[in-house]
Amino acid sequence: LDQSSRYADLSLDEDTLIRNGKHVLVAYIMKPKAGYDYLATAAHFAAESSTGTNVNVCTTDDFTKSVDALVYYIDPDNEEMKIAYPTLLFDRNITDGRGMMCSFLTLAIGNNQGMGDVEYGKIYDFYLPPAFLRLYDGPSVNVEDMWRILGRGTTNGGLVVGTIIKPKLGLQPKPFGEACYSFWQGGDFIKNDEPQGNQVFCQMNECIPEVVKAMRACVKETGSSKLFSANITADDPEEMIARGKYIMSQFGPLSENCAFLVDGYVAGGTAVTCCRRNFPKQFLHYHRAGHGSVTSPQTQRGYTAFVHTKISRVIGASGIHVGTMSFGKMEGDASDKNIAYMLQDDEADGPYYRQEWQGMKETTPIISGGMNALRLPAFFENLGHSNVILTAGGGSFGHKDGPKIGAISCRQGEEAWKQWKAGQFGNISLSDGVIEYAKTHEEIKGAFLTFQKDADQIYPGWKEKLGYTGESSVQAASFDWAKRASAAAFVGASVAPAKKENVVARQALDQSSRYADLSLDEDTLIRNGKHVLVAYIMKPKAGYDYLATAAHFAAESSTGTNVNVCTTDDFTKSVDALVYYIDPDNEEMKIAYPTLLFDRNITDGRGMMCSFLTLAIGNNQGMGDVEYGKIYDFYLPPAFLRLYDGPSVNVEDMWRILGRGTTNGGLVVGTIIKPKLGLQPKPFGEACYSFWQGGDFIKNDEPQGNQVFCQMNECIPEVVKAMRACVKETGSSKLFSANITADDPEEMIARGKYIMSQFGPLSENCAFLVDGYVAGGTAVTCCRRNFPKQFLHYHRAGHGSVTSPQTQRGYTAFVHTKISRVIGASGIHVGTMSFGKMEGDASDKNIAYMLQDDEADGPYYRQEWQGMKETTPIISGGMNALRLPAFFENLGHSNVILTAGGGSFGHKDGPKIGAISCRQGEEAWKQWKAGQFGNISLSDGVIEYAKTHEEIKGAFLTFQKDADQIYPGWKEKLGYTGESSVQAASFDWAKRASAAAFVGASVAPAKKENVVARQALDQSSRYADLSLDEDTLIRNGKHVLVAYIMKPKAGYDYLATAAHFAAESSTGTNVNVCTTDDFTKSVDALVYYIDPDNEEMKIAYPTLLFDRNITDGRGMMCSFLTLAIGNNQGMGDVEYGKIYDFYLPPAFLRLYDGPSVNVEDMWRILGRGTTNGGLVVGTIIKPKLGLQPKPFGEACYSFWQGGDFIKNDEPQGNQVFCQMNECIPEVVKAMRACVKETGSSKLFSANITADDPEEMIARGKYIMSQFGPLSENCAFLVDGYVAGGTAVTCCRRNFPKQFLHYHRAGHGSVTSPQTQRGYTAFVHTKISRVIGASGIHVGTMSFGKMEGDASDKNIAYMLQDDEADGPYYRQEWQGMKETTPIISGGMNALRLPAFFENLGHSKVILTAGGGSFGHKDGPKIGAISCRQGEEAWKQWKAGQFGNISLSDGVIEYAKTHEEIKGAFLTFQKDADQIYPGWKEKLGYTGESSVQAASFDWAKRA
Repeated sequence: LDQSSRYADLSLDEDTLIRNGKHVLVAYIMKPKAGYDYLATAAHFAAESSTGTNVNVCTTDDFTKSVDALVYYIDPDNEEMKIAYPTLLFDRNITDGRGMMCSFLTLAIGNNQGMGDVEYGKIYDFYLPPAFLRLYDGPSVNVEDMWRILGRGTTNGGLVVGTIIKPKLGLQPKPFGEACYSFWQGGDFIKNDEPQGNQVFCQMNECIPEVVKAMRACVKETGSSKLFSANITADDPEEMIARGKYIMSQFGPLSENCAFLVDGYVAGGTAVTCCRRNFPKQFLHYHRAGHGSVTSPQTQRGYTAFVHTKISRVIGASGIHVGTMSFGKMEGDASDKNIAYMLQDDEADGPYYRQEWQGMKETTPIISGGMNALRLPAFFENLGHSNVILTAGGGSFGHKDGPKIGAISCRQGEEAWKQWKAGQFGNISLSDGVIEYAKTHEEIKGAFLTFQKDADQIYPGWKEKLGYTGESSVQAASFDWAKRASAAAFVGASVAPAKKENVVARQALDQSSRYADLSLDEDTLIRNGKHVLVAYIMKPKAGYDYLATAAHFAAESSTGTNVNVCTTDDFTKSVDALVYYIDPDNEEMKIAYPTLLFDRNITDGRGMMCSFLTLAIGNNQGMGDVEYGKIYDFYLPPAFLRLYDGPSVNVEDMWRILGRGTTNGGLVVGTIIKPKLGLQPKPFGEACYSFWQGGDFIKNDEPQGNQVFCQMNECIPEVVKAMRACVKETGSSKLFSANITADDPEEMIARGKYIMSQFGPLSENCAFLVDGYVAGGTAVTCCRRNFPKQFLHYHRAGHGSVTSPQTQRGYTAFVHTKISRVIGASGIHVGTMSFGKMEGDASDKNIAYMLQDDEADGPYYRQEWQGMKETTPIISGGMNALRLPAFFENLGHSNVILTAGGGSFGHKDGPKIGAISCRQGEEAWKQWKAGQFGNISLSDGVIEYAKTHEEIKGAFLTFQKDADQIYPGWKEKLGYTGESSVQAASFDWAKRASAAAFVGASVAPAKKENVVARQALDQSSRYADLSLDEDTLIRNGKHVLVAYIMKPKAGYDYLATAAHFAAESSTGTNVNVCTTDDFTKSVDALVYYIDPDNEEMKIAYPTLLFDRNITDGRGMMCSFLTLAIGNNQGMGDVEYGKIYDFYLPPAFLRLYDGPSVNVEDMWRILGRGTTNGGLVVGTIIKPKLGLQPKPFGEACYSFWQGGDFIKNDEPQGNQVFCQMNECIPEVVKAMRACVKETGSSKLFSANITADDPEEMIARGKYIMSQFGPLSENCAFLVDGYVAGGTAVTCCRRNFPKQFLHYHRAGHGSVTSPQTQRGYTAFVHTKISRVIGASGIHVGTMSFGKMEGDASDKNIAYMLQDDEADGPYYRQEWQGMKETTPIISGGMNALRLPAFFENLGHSKVILTAGGGSFGHKDGPKIGAISCRQGEEAWKQWKAGQFGNISLSDGVIEYAKTHEEIKGAFLTFQKDADQIYPGWKEKLGYTGESSVQAASFDWAKRA
């Protein structure tokens, strides 16, 4: 098809497109195959990248066309093409509506990479309009945060001097820590080399503690902060998160000094987003190993390095490696500085587009690859600044005087450039300036002596100028590494005996003596099973020796680097990768990688594909001596293969569902819903319905997800409806593959769970599609591990940018698909093996054999799968019924999945008939194969079959071009005389719903809309109804009632303002809108009472207004608050408005959790029964902050000798000086001792408040693991006002058996009587019962030192009684458990009796800090005195002291109880106020108060 009329519009103006901001613009270098028109090919490219396919399909409607991608510029001579993609095309998260980079890649550089009419196509630039750019995360941390930590301010902090621990692999934990220590003596920053992770010989849980030890020692010794970048790359997002959390738990207070490295190219964008969203406060270090396989100038597929790094800023990388811009040893050019400008500036020019970042934080360039002090000055001069991060491995560890001096020399390289730039050396060249500087700086002078080859090249005449007469380079080996531990007290290692190092000339190091062993025998290697074998096609750059280059390649892929480094030891060498075979003439090279090299999960010890890719096809892709290198095959030994997941579901499970048994079930006839994008939910469902009338399986096209116009929560239900209808009508099962691809693993999981909740009992009929190339292996593993029972459908859009035969980087399509089986894909697209319209060859059947057989030959290795399930080939791309028979004949079977878009939707009689025709294509081949048509050719056999089968005959009539090519003479044989192809459009799609009973859409009558003047509306006619009766509203139970004190601004009518308030709190806005319908009005909030004089207003909110959970349909307090006290707080006509009471009707109240535990459970533990257990005597550990773990535990011990309950003060958590993992064990120890010694149970309330719910849960789980059998004695404190109701619910739902202690610090900013906004303290505490608090602080009702009033006892009644009166409403709780009042704030034994008398009971929890720890005889006696305060009140109440006042009764009691008498002596000011004449009555003659200090705390233990 020439689609240029639809998918090209060369009249479009780029400036206008940019100004309108509705399109993403992408500039390509694209060349059509010979004989194809440029514009037609470009239009086909745009079609394939948006809404089009190979043929016209009957499902296209007008909306679809509105989101076509359009070619708006071509220059065939220069092979330039520009396409405008409507932003609506791109998928959005269902969790937060934000953008997904994988969706951009799927369209812009996905399937178009494998088109048959395109020679090549590569992205050279792209432009994101501002509103669309804002949908992406961008960086949250960057070099400014590093500078801040390093004490350099936040602007122009200059070079961060870093390194990579070398050797790349082979160091064990102690030597690794020593290497860090040595470098940090002089440098700032160390990164894990990208393959370093959790190898068997260097486990993360042994290595990271050594790194932390080294960092602490260096910070202390140098007085400067240090930084470390820890590799958390893994296939499985869960593993990445586990690594990150583990590492942060080890770094503890040094966490901000720790970056996280993600190998973003091999693990994919999903891995980057996983880190960005789970660890937003850590520097996200994007390593790009392997990118050269796509970005290299040698390949014209994929995208450039410029595009790759620009993408990294969009998705939130803090820093990314950018090569060395020709100044190091990596591929690159001085003009690559434009990459840095695009990463760091707020506006920058790319090769085609100027991008405005509009304040999005910068991504910092990281430079590495052969850099050292001598190469830096010219680099900075080219770039124009030094605000970058350096990671120089050889430049520091290769320095003759060791890594400390090497690091200092790099810093001097920057300083030398700065001084030269400032003119300090006069008007001389940069190279002469650096030499001048070196005369007075020994460290950089040492760099000249070490890196003499660089010196000769960059600094001619340096020897004479520096007075150096030596001959050869001084190797790093001259640094006495044996003495490296002498100053390193932290290392505690014995000093290894001195090792002799070779003196090697600084030439391109010939590492063949170490990294090559051509005597190794492949069969022996395979038999021993200790190595992964990899076969490459590799060509060195001109002038380089083949074996030397191959050895360098192996070194770079394992334990080596560009120079000899002083950290290499004997163990390191035992895990070298070895070149074991070369054939220079055929450019073949084979490398054996010890399995020990590869990283393992810390969670389960299993294998990680990203680690294999990082080594085998990572940094070696950018080596300066390699022209190209590409993997053609690999072999995994059995024991190592078993470490990978493999598939858990495959086509056998589909056959089972389809009722075909589990062997040779044949073709699964599927399709892709077309158009690719543009269908809205109803038409999408109708399209599914039509196909499923004849076919088995439908897949989302890979960009289809959660677009604005086709939201998943509207579309998936339509799919399910269609599936149910078709299963019922056809009597056959149907299958659907739903796209869950997303940048964020959380989002993927949310999508998967949502989809399964909709499919319900049909869940097994639902596969999950992951666009595994664009989202990365992490996304595949996320799906494999979270949804192990679903068919994992691996779509590989974009893979051609690496796998195409046109490029000699990366790996082949064979290797890519083999990898998919290892990591667990159920099925993967494999092209059409030359029988469709995709690139490919008939020999690609070997791909299918490798995926499906238990033993199969690759081009170089035979792989035994040892029972690992098969991965099913999925074929698509121009396939139809006519092309299938020859495909099956070539493959030898039909046990594959077909997803034919045009082959079904393009059939002249519609998708049902199209699907049937495809099934007949298989049947025709089977009958011919069985000899039913005699000894005739396959093409004649299919024609014979078609004579009696109308559906496949219709395929001949539809796809006549294919018929002419594959079935010569078909017209005569089938008796057809027509000329032209009958297009799919002849299928009457307008009648498509006539048989679709499931659709059930009625046509709505036209509605008349009022024409309303847009003025400040008086909405009282709609949002107020003063005739409503409150009792009736309560009786009907359909409304939440809320009472406010509200005052309008001067000049505003009361009722009009009240109505506006109700409108703003429900369905209204400032103007009438045309979208309002009758249903909308049925859920209006209504003002039903006003009293302007007393500023009282009451509003009735229909319960339907409030949001509900999608997980369980229950209520959400945040929704109530959003409406009742949300936007109305900022209205221009309202002076103030505050909630004084609210009423929840019974059925609505039941939607809330309420408490699951309360004081009754405490009484039970304390052995007091479950009714009237009285006062729980508690305290707060004081001082609020400052105690370290041991003293904290001692304080608990002292109080528990007399008291019941201790709470963390709300700021106490995991401070640096009192880490939770050191403090909680001390608390548990104290509790055990006190329980044993006193014979009474004890209680503790541990603070788990945190910003991140994950952190709260982690804290709660850790604490319970420590309390163990005492877990029921442990409450969890949540500071619910500052952390929010979400935190309370997080605790309530994750720990339903623990007492939920609601601390309300900060609430006074809203609840105080001084403010007339928000809600009162009464309302706040009532809310706490609704959402499930076990207990909440309620102040002291005027009897302590907090704001309050004696009438606050009504708060306690509302919390504890089953029916209670508020200031405006009576609330029935209908059996919801009580929330227990907690009293604190200046309370002590003397203040308690009157408090109880006012309240009428003592069933509360006391947390008296000063009242216990302030008692003159210490906390034990203080606690006992508080219990006596309750007892004194009870005895007085019972009349035991006769008819005397309460104060006299307490004095009587004190005469015989020393502890409370001590409280009189301690708190004399309180005694004077509450108990006049106490001194005389108690016979006390002293003058001043005896302070708590008189308690001998030194003897407390």
